[in-house]
Amino acid sequence: MPVVSSGVIRLKYAVDKIKRSLLVEGVNPKAVREAGDVLDALVKDKMLELKLSDEDVAEVEIAYSLEGNKVVWEKESLKITVYKPLAELEALIKEKVEEEAKKISAEVSELRSKIERVKRELSEIINRLSELEKSL
Repeated sequence: MPVVSSGVIRLKYAVDKIKRSLLVEGVNPKAVREAGDVLDALVKDKMLELKLSDEDVAEVEIAYSLEGNKVVWEKESLKITVYKPLAELEALIKEKVEEEAKKISAEVSELRSKIERVKRELSEIINRLSELEKSL
């Protein structure tokens, strides 16, 4: 199955670049126009999922097949490789690490409270056993 790529470009231009590539390959212009609309929707959905903007620099790749006079996209093969400035990546990583640290901290607090509850219950059980032992 052939793969078409936008090259490294702003995301808002990626679908147009892929459509031009298909036209250069000799694919029917009407089929390219229709397939472009479908691809545009796929890319926008993926952008929402990945929290990307039109201005992000990326490369879009997708496999396709020609069935009759139609371009059929292999949706599972859609790949968006994003290129971000290092400072932006560092900030993103720091944000994710802080989110995970908060989650872990909350889990640790929950576990500590469970441990304290179990300690109290065990202490009560020990006291009851002591009382039972004395009464025997």
